[in-house]
Amino acid sequence: MTCVEVVVPLNVSGVWYPVITEDPIRSGSIGLSVTLNPPVIAEACSSAEPSIELNGRGYELPHLTTLKKLGHLKLSVEAAVGLGYGYGMSGAISLAYALGSVAIHGTPVNEAINTAHVAEVVNGTGLGDVASEYVGGGIVYRETPGSPTIARIRTFPVEGIVCSRPLETMPTSRIIVAHDIALQLIEKFLENPTLANFFSVSKEFSTTFGFERFEGLRFRKKGLILSLDNCEDGWIRHEIAKFGAYVR
Repeated sequence: MTCVEVVVPLNVSGVWYPVITEDPIRSGSIGLSVTLNPPVIAEACSSAEPSIELNGRGYELPHLTTLKKLGHLKLSVEAAVGLGYGYGMSGAISLAYALGSVAIHGTPVNEAINTAHVAEVVNGTGLGDVASEYVGGGIVYRETPGSPTIARIRTFPVEGIVCSRPLETMPTSRIIVAHDIALQLIEKFLENPTLANFFSVSKEFSTTFGFERFEGLRFRKKGLILSLDNCEDGWIRHEIAKFGAYVR
C-alpha cells in the first residue's frame, strides 16, 4: 500500500459573487477569502475501495462519486474544525484527494484539480474554496470564476492572527446568492488590500444575508464567526496560511 501526506489550508470567504455556467469547470465565484492554519492534514493511501474519514469518523460524502474517477484512495483527514461551518472543509477534502491521486496514481495535475473543483460545484458545497486553497498565500482574490487551472487569481500576503468560533452547521446553498454589492466591496478592498480592510468589507457583506453586525473587526460567514480582535476563551486561534496545498 502506497501512502502520501497532503497539507491543505483552511479557507474562509469574506466576499463572493457566484457565477454558474453549464460548464462546472468554468463555474465558481469572483471573491475574496483568507487562507488559514492549522491546515487540514490528510493521509492518502492506495485502496481497493475509495473512502473518506474525518477525525476518525467515516463520511459518505457525495463528492466521492466524482473524486473516485481519479482512482481509488482511502483518505484519512485530521482537522481542527468540522464540515459545514464555512471553513472550506469539503473543498480541502476534495483537493487532498485530488493531490493524493497525482502522487499515487500519476493523475495529471490539471485533471485532478479540475475534478476537485467540479466535485464542489456539482454538490453545491463551494464555488471558490478549491481555487483559494490550492493557491493559498494569505488573502486570495479570485478575479474570474472557475477551477484554479483557468481562473485568474491574485494573492495578497498579510501577517496576523485571527480567531474563529464555530456556531452551527449550515448548507452552503443558503449563501450562494449574487449580491451586486459584492463587486463594489471587492473594489473597496483593492484600494487598500490589508487584512483589516478585508475584515471591514467582509463585515459589511455579511449583513446582506441578515447576519448580525458585530462591534470591531469581526464578521459571520455561514456558521462561524471570524475575528481580528483579541481571541476569547474557547475560540480557535489561526495563523495566516502562507502556502497553498501541497504533498509532503
